[in-house]
Amino acid sequence: MKAPIKTKRVFISPVRENVNKAIFKHPVFRDVADFLSWTTSEQWPNVKALNQTSVNLSHTYTGKPLAFVKQTAELLNDEMHYEQRIFQRGLIATRENNWHDLFNAMMWLKYPKIKSALNARQWGDIEGHGLKTRTPAQCAMTLFDEAGAIVTMPDEMLACWKQHDWQGLFIEHADVWRQGRARVAVFGHALLDHALVTETLLVAKCIVLEDKSDFSLSFERIASGIYTENSLRSNSELRTLPLCGIPGWHSATNSAEFVRTAACFSPLSARKKALA
Repeated sequence: MKAPIKTKRVFISPVRENVNKAIFKHPVFRDVADFLSWTTSEQWPNVKALNQTSVNLSHTYTGKPLAFVKQTAELLNDEMHYEQRIFQRGLIATRENNWHDLFNAMMWLKYPKIKSALNARQWGDIEGHGLKTRTPAQCAMTLFDEAGAIVTMPDEMLACWKQHDWQGLFIEHADVWRQGRARVAVFGHALLDHALVTETLLVAKCIVLEDKSDFSLSFERIASGIYTENSLRSNSELRTLPLCGIPGWHSATNSAEFVRTAACFSPLSARKKALA
């Protein structure tokens, strides 16, 4: 008897009319609050509306003005790679009436330096290795672009996180989260897409900040590290964080039972224990 064929599960965004607008009060959307009128309006914003907000948007590393452009068959006939089109022409191909691409546009507007660094690195890798070779760096950059977050927290919480001590990280240090002394900036636009489904167990792939002095200034340093190839060289640099454990991010986050039993709160593997 043949084993059943495993199929890859593909997330399908809910249709706009079925999204409860109250979901946009969720903390995962906090960093894109300036753009949430696009999510709650009756109509989808078109690329013209996006560009009216991005009049001063430019690529940090090419200096080219950036613009969102409707992804059409005609556009794709230029035979340019998505990253190439951004790097060489300043055009961000965007599917209209599409949650994933709308959230991507928000991230370009919120974090233009980091997005520019990712684009420059991605296109440089593609130029150097070709379209058929996906390097470890490309995988890491894509993972961060889609599911990334930037995190800072006190050292004692970092120790809990390293050991996958979820009880210590989320329950015992709940007040630290509530007081803002542990902070998460969501970067991955796919995280926002998945958050449209109520009570999703959101999990991020994180860059952890060592310098805790100024959270906002760290974004420029992150962009520089990506661009100069000093970071995101492999997936191992990204640390997994179940965002749903943060107080207020899920209806059950104050429950020790939830943190103990939910699938996303995995124990530390034996191999990692040996390395710790």
